[in-house]
Order: sequence, then C-alpha cells, then structure tokens
Amino acid sequence: MMGILGTKGSLAVGKFADFVVWDAEESLLCNEETIYTYNPEGCLYQNAVVECEVKSTYLRGVEVFGNGKLTEKRGRVLLAGSPELLLLPT
Repeated sequence: MMGILGTKGSLAVGKFADFVVWDAEESLLCNEETIYTYNPEGCLYQNAVVECEVKSTYLRGVEVFGNGKLTEKRGRVLLAGSPELLLLPT
C-alpha cells in the first residue's frame, strides 16, 4: 500500500495512529466551506452529499481537525511513487 504497509491499518504499538471519528447519522454536502484539501483542483466529492460527517481527524495521535476546523497544521501529501514513502518507518 504505497510503501506504508505495516505502519497503518490498526491502533497498536508501532503504528501511526492516524484515524477519523465520524457520525454515521449525519450527512454532509461537500464544498469549499466543508472540505479541506491540498488539491488545487478541488475535491473529487465536490457538490456531492456523503452519508456521514467527520467530527475529528487524528494524525499520529494528535487531533488535526475538530469542531469543523483545522486544529493543527501537520502532515504532508504522499503520492504513489513518491521517494518520501521510502523514508517512512516500517
């Protein structure tokens, strides 16, 4: 999986602890005000309604999104084939 196999996929010692808390009872219209993306072309789900709402996002165990706002700017975009993927711990 993009060179990060073994670092993601569960909450356990040695894993990254990246996860999302969502409300499956809510729905969300994806637009510029509700979706945060690094992609200058926008989001794949632009103007679509998704059947859940993200309440918070954690990156390596630290909340980076909560209460509808970015709480901490962290992380980086990893694209398939990126040399940075080779540097990730396994």
